[in-house]
Amino acid sequence: MKKYVEGALAAGGPEPSTDIWRVCRSFMVTECDAEAEDYIANPDGPFHYYYRYMMSAFAQRGAPWLNRPDGREDDNTVDWLDIARDMLAWGSPATVLDKLVWLREVVGDVGTLVMTAHEWHDVEIDRRSMRLLAEEVMPRFSQHMLALRGV
Repeated sequence: MKKYVEGALAAGGPEPSTDIWRVCRSFMVTECDAEAEDYIANPDGPFHYYYRYMMSAFAQRGAPWLNRPDGREDDNTVDWLDIARDMLAWGSPATVLDKLVWLREVVGDVGTLVMTAHEWHDVEIDRRSMRLLAEEVMPRFSQHMLALRGV
């Protein structure tokens, strides 16, 4: 996002307002980290299909996966599960909260955090994930964001 702001200013435009920016993230919130790991690693699950498709789409265009949380650029030879582990906010509510705090530190302020939808593989697990996100993670993340703003 820094590059976007730099480009807008270099082009003579006003500084873009981060209030209108959206950041999307896939989530898998479970009672413990191991349960989330098992779910995202399932070769018949929705994350397998999503990340394998995205990797193949990027590879067909000769484009590497960019902006990985570890700062690496790769040549599309990395395993899909490594990508999923990097790009998903997954784990227990405490772990997912830590990942959102980290994401905010890297990305900065944005107007809205959007949950990326995936085809439901196990309706019970997916509903529970959304409930844990809504009831346990997001209220704490909102408190964190208010504290950063001094509110």
